[in-house]
Amino acid sequence: MTDVHQVTNFYQTNRQYWRELSAFQSEQCSYMLNFGFWPNGIVSLGDAQIEFIKLVKEKIGHPLTEKNSHGLEIGCGIGGVSIYLLKTNPALSMTGLDIVQSQLNIAETNATLAGVGDRFQAQQGSSMALPLTDAVFDFSVCIESSFHYEDKLKFFQEVFRVTKPGGVAVIADITCTDLNALRFKDSHFFESPAAYIGFAEKAGFDVLSQEDIGVSVFPQLYQHILNYNHTQARTREAKYWSLIANNYKTMSQQEKIGYHVFAFKKQ
Repeated sequence: MTDVHQVTNFYQTNRQYWRELSAFQSEQCSYMLNFGFWPNGIVSLGDAQIEFIKLVKEKIGHPLTEKNSHGLEIGCGIGGVSIYLLKTNPALSMTGLDIVQSQLNIAETNATLAGVGDRFQAQQGSSMALPLTDAVFDFSVCIESSFHYEDKLKFFQEVFRVTKPGGVAVIADITCTDLNALRFKDSHFFESPAAYIGFAEKAGFDVLSQEDIGVSVFPQLYQHILNYNHTQARTREAKYWSLIANNYKTMSQQEKIGYHVFAFKKQ
């Protein structure tokens, strides 16, 4: 099972670095910790994260905009994805679930600061044993969190259980076909795109779409990290993330790693 203490330590160690990295060369606060989506013209991580959530919104589709829609973010971190969805959809309510209570505390504060705290509910719990009622969510999103989940079939079964008939689940994460090429694997459970689809279908989902955006993620993120690191003293976190991003960029060029955005539907 996922080691709660290990995941907690991971984010406590790296959270501040990613906040600063997201704010670097950006005029907006994203409240996000994800890699972003970097189409032509995007030069900052904060802006790339907003572009990424716009893409996620397209994948969710109509369940996002239905009257009194209720969404679930699994592995919500400090709340950025939920906050953006709430700010751009006034009738929406969101439940943000995370296994790390300190992340949820920050997410609640961020939601309040963003003016959407009344529509955001924080819930501590495991993605593989969701402490939530059956068939209550119109859609769910899980952004760069599923790589922490050792039992992905159980995760998909739980997501299927809490999704309403007709609901959509969007999963976005790193996918990998050669685990031996990864430099850092501790507490990381990467899977191939085919494995993700297999788990989802076995849980009962239909596949709506899959898209690999890795070519517009890994090279740009690596360059942004290098640019930011040149502006500050060399820290352990700066070195760690430059090594990771370079590893991912190289693997992407070798077609051993991708960044997939999946959309699944419960009939």
